[in-house]
Amino acid sequence: MPQLVDSLPLLQEPRLTLAELARQIPSQRPGKRTHIETLRRWCSKGIRLATGQRIRLESLRECGKLTSSLAAYHRFIAAQQPIAPLQPIVAAMPTPSQREREKQLARQKLDSLLNIPSHGHQTPQSRSTS
Repeated sequence: MPQLVDSLPLLQEPRLTLAELARQIPSQRPGKRTHIETLRRWCSKGIRLATGQRIRLESLRECGKLTSSLAAYHRFIAAQQPIAPLQPIVAAMPTPSQREREKQLARQKLDSLLNIPSHGHQTPQSRSTS
């Protein structure tokens, strides 16, 4: 039996019935408790991750009742997280000089595609000096 105890961390943790554990888990619905059937479903069917992998809430059957632990719930939640947390992509706003350079490059590219001589356009800087 020592091998079984070592292989199941749940055996070394304080276990709760699913009803007791459900009372300690925050609900996704305001003012409602997490339903015991939700925990039973997590133990039996688990959930499928975006990778296609299925994970289940660790549980043991003791005297005919399913038990788990708060630590097992935390491992279950942790296993659902992406390996690298997604960071919001924030594009830096170009500065006015960067926008002006982009406009000039676009204008030059358009002129070359349309075979228009490039001296026909004045930049705002050249207008202000003339």
